[in-house]
Amino acid sequence: MRVYFPLTNARGEVSGFQGRMTIPDVKPKYKTTAGTDYLWGWNNLDQYPRRVVFCEGILDAIHGTNRVALIGTHLRLVHLKLVRNLTTIREIVFFLDGDARSSAWKLAKILWETFRGVKIGIAAPPGDTDPDDWKENSEQFLETIEWL
Repeated sequence: MRVYFPLTNARGEVSGFQGRMTIPDVKPKYKTTAGTDYLWGWNNLDQYPRRVVFCEGILDAIHGTNRVALIGTHLRLVHLKLVRNLTTIREIVFFLDGDARSSAWKLAKILWETFRGVKIGIAAPPGDTDPDDWKENSEQFLETIEWL
């Protein structure tokens, strides 16, 4: 069985879907409409967010506020343009599975140069825990953030 999530563009229009397989070890695990300029949850952000948390997948982002999912774990130029338009953002946090942490640091350093005055951080749950198990305002989550 596959669960489908709608993917929206910057105007909130549904422009594709991502399906996730619910049966373990069945491939492909994900199927996504062609095109990679999606951020799931972008239209669910608070009106004036101070922190945006980027997660790898929809299930990681669905359990928190001001979380968006990088579909395919690629941050694109179109995403950066969306973030730049949010003038209230003071913190950008990448909350990723452990295997994506090193590439996230490289990206964070680039963002730090681009977004002067915005704190950039990386958070990763310890061990085999998954980001969807964590609440972003919990003390446990806040302790895992490493700021540039």
